[in-house]
This record gives sequence, structure tokens and C-alpha cells, in this order.
Amino acid sequence: MKNCIFPGTFNPFTIGHLDVVKRAAALFDRLTVAVAEEGRPDLPSAAVRAGLIVKCVGGLKNVEVKTFSGLLVELCKRENVRFVVRGIRSFNDFQYENTMLFINKKLAPEIETVYIPASQGYGEISGSAVRDLIRLRADITAFVPPEIKEDLLALYK
Repeated sequence: MKNCIFPGTFNPFTIGHLDVVKRAAALFDRLTVAVAEEGRPDLPSAAVRAGLIVKCVGGLKNVEVKTFSGLLVELCKRENVRFVVRGIRSFNDFQYENTMLFINKKLAPEIETVYIPASQGYGEISGSAVRDLIRLRADITAFVPPEIKEDLLALYK
């Protein structure tokens, strides 16, 4: 069985994240969306963010959502997972993710990272942009899953 983890802060979860989840779920037997604790009191907790993601992925039978803190490679070892999925929007993302890949390889050489490039139209979407749009009272419909739009407007206002 091929299992993978898609880690991130998902602060907030966007349609770009959902696109990566759907595409990775089609490639692997089981996908765990792992929501990282950030420890920022000005942002929703990992548990709250995980709950929002569950609303979006409920129809995907091979997807689960959990929170974690600490090193990603330690989570992979605990879960007996050899594959990490990362979404790539741009060259800057690729550079950052490659740095993380090399660090993770030093810590756990058995873990492989699989990059999924952003689908056309999703490359410019970021959590920080969505947070800014909410603060500026702009319409976020094109950037977030409809299941959580109202939740995000309430959380990030």
C-alpha cells in the first residue's frame, strides 16, 4: 500500500491546496493531510484549520486529516509513510521545497518527496494573499473551497 503525507500550515486552506489533495489522492492508496501547529496566537489553531479541511475533503474516501507538531520526518516514521507530497506554485516554491527535501533526506533517507505542480490558474493563490483579501473585505470566492468560505471570513476578519 502506497501512503503519503501532504503537510502544511494551510493557513488558510485554498482551492490550490484542494487541487493538490485531489490529485495526490488519485496517485496514492491513502493520503494524510497533516496540519502543522504554528503557535501563532493571531491565527486559528491547527485543530480549527484541520476541521475546515475535513469539510472540504469529506467525499474523498482515502483522505484523512490530522494535526502534528515537530519534525515532518518523525511524523512519517510514526505513520510508517515513505512519501511526502508537496505542491509547487513557482520557482521560489521549488527552491524552498528542494532545500527542505535535502534536509529531510539527511534526517530520513528512506522518505521520498513527490512534487505536484499547481494546476493552471492556481499558481498565484497563497494563504497570505487570501488572509489579506479577507482583511480588505474583498471577495474570496475564486480562491477558497465554497464549503469553508463563510468560516474563513469569520476566522480571519
